[in-house]
Amino acid sequence: MSIMYAISIQSTGACMKTKHAGCYGSLLVLFYGLFASSIVFSAERYTVDGDQSFVRVAAKMCQPDIIKGEFGRVSGEILLDEKNLENSSVTISVSAADAMFDHEFHKTDNIKDIIMGEKILKVLNFPLITFKSTKIILKNSDQFLAYGEKSSVITATIKGDMTLVGITRPFEMEATFHEKTGLTSKGRMVAAFSTFGSFKRSDFGVVYGLDRVGIRRMGDEVMVMTSITANRSP
Repeated sequence: MSIMYAISIQSTGACMKTKHAGCYGSLLVLFYGLFASSIVFSAERYTVDGDQSFVRVAAKMCQPDIIKGEFGRVSGEILLDEKNLENSSVTISVSAADAMFDHEFHKTDNIKDIIMGEKILKVLNFPLITFKSTKIILKNSDQFLAYGEKSSVITATIKGDMTLVGITRPFEMEATFHEKTGLTSKGRMVAAFSTFGSFKRSDFGVVYGLDRVGIRRMGDEVMVMTSITANRSP
């Protein structure tokens, strides 16, 4: 089986403006550099296509208001074992500074200044958000008919370590893979998948706005949705 990977990888309790059209169907991800503990001899190496991949996040800016954003510069590598998905691994990096938000201002404050600055992402000191998988657990493989042909949807849990503002914590995502890798019209072999997960930004020491009370209190939970497409390396 091969994967069409969509991973919204790393996110922060921040908000962003969607760069791509479409909905949140695909999160951190996040996620690179070190692979799963066992070496995968039968795996093919794929390089994440930054033009076809993205990470989206959503969090409460205050109790009644949700802020959404997207990180557009995603890179990384996938080692894909089509015969045994659990022997595969994912490693991904996201440029923390390259984000867009669906809000421009919060009251009189510029949203991007709040999120990119010292209050949340601290991008001058921590320009990257990364995720490295440690384990992939196959959950289900459902077959169905599509356009007269049999196809499959494969779901799995991807467990790993996410590093945000210099702090590394465990993070896991629910992923959906396509059954087979595909050949594009330009002759490239690609793999892709989508993921969804969430984390508490306070676990990474990002506590801005959490001491407020009532309607002004900002949310701690950050939802992450990703869509990843990767090209097979030569």
